[in-house]
Amino acid sequence: MIRIFNITILLILINVTYAQQANSSFHDGKVWFKIKDEVVLKKKECIKGFNEQSETSTLVSCLMELSVMENTLSSLGIINLKHFSSQKLSPELSRTYELQVPSGTKLDELIRKLILDPAVEYAEKIPVNKKHYSPNDPSYGPGNQWYLYQIDAEQAWNYSQGSSNVVVAIVDDAVDIDHPDISGVLWTNSGEIANNGYDDDNNGYVDDVNGADVVNVNGNPRPSTPTSNYDHGTHVAGCAAAASDNNTGIASIGFGISIMSLRCSDNSGLLSNTYDGVLYAIENGADVINMSYGSNHYSNTSQNLFNWANQNGIVLIASAGNDGSSSPQYPAAYNHVISVAATNGNDAKASFSNYDNGSGWVDLAAPGTSIYSTLPTGSGSYGYKQGTSMSGPIVAGLVGLMLSQ
Repeated sequence: MIRIFNITILLILINVTYAQQANSSFHDGKVWFKIKDEVVLKKKECIKGFNEQSETSTLVSCLMELSVMENTLSSLGIINLKHFSSQKLSPELSRTYELQVPSGTKLDELIRKLILDPAVEYAEKIPVNKKHYSPNDPSYGPGNQWYLYQIDAEQAWNYSQGSSNVVVAIVDDAVDIDHPDISGVLWTNSGEIANNGYDDDNNGYVDDVNGADVVNVNGNPRPSTPTSNYDHGTHVAGCAAAASDNNTGIASIGFGISIMSLRCSDNSGLLSNTYDGVLYAIENGADVINMSYGSNHYSNTSQNLFNWANQNGIVLIASAGNDGSSSPQYPAAYNHVISVAATNGNDAKASFSNYDNGSGWVDLAAPGTSIYSTLPTGSGSYGYKQGTSMSGPIVAGLVGLMLSQ
């Protein structure tokens, strides 16, 4: 049975993509694979621990020094081969690679070929994550922010009003960082000098002062025009941590915590790089990561990524999905991720919300119907949405508030 979200209950708990084709379940022409831990990699270019991505030719040459890998790699039509990340990672992720082959390649056959190689621990397709959008039949509550009263937010604010040193990363399509209820609570990258055209902190992103665009690899996380294609992330950000007590717009449960904005969508507004968004958040000091999106498919590499986040003390929050189903959604169902379902104004399960069938993949629930929050300024600044996409960041904001104590 789902645990209904409540300030007291959560205090107890805490104390203890779209690819090229929108209806595809996996990224076209890309797979992840991992080299076994016992396989010796002689060159430093084969193992993470330096800042720049190795060129494809260097990595191929490096891995082909393994006699068992030579025949495998030489038979593939490799377009690109890269490390999972350019930064220092856990042992599992430091031996994980992303292989790109021509579009339309039969990935199941490619994976079978890879896993026959004795040096390869696993190979897998890369799941596409999709935003957990709300249904088109919103139910309006008695007041714009009824949900803050429902969860007794004012009682929590008596104990803490949030610290700007606590950072919640919004991994989503994009966030309007110029919004008047968001611009004042943005995380600031202390290692970066604004607008000087340099990557001062050598993290791979130029001028990433308040977050990053991980799709186009730059420091501008703002949405493109039309901003209506990107209203999901801005709404989610406001649910978690809109500026409060500032005589402007709305309040948020996070009250005074900071927002790290991560644009993970392409020019159409479709999610394409959520994994890079999570990586950026881990590598750049986020305390909480909110993920209001999902896929039906499990991935070993993603689980390793979340294991590493957990080892770094980061709290991971994900929405359970809006299909009215008990089937697990990922990232919500991964280990170390708090999975959040949605409730309505009567503290009952929202009709659209996914739920737990007894397997334990849903952890708790929070308000998710008729949630009033920020929208990109071109879309009217504020508006209603519903879905577990809103429930997740309400929990993320509360976790940030609690970490501020």
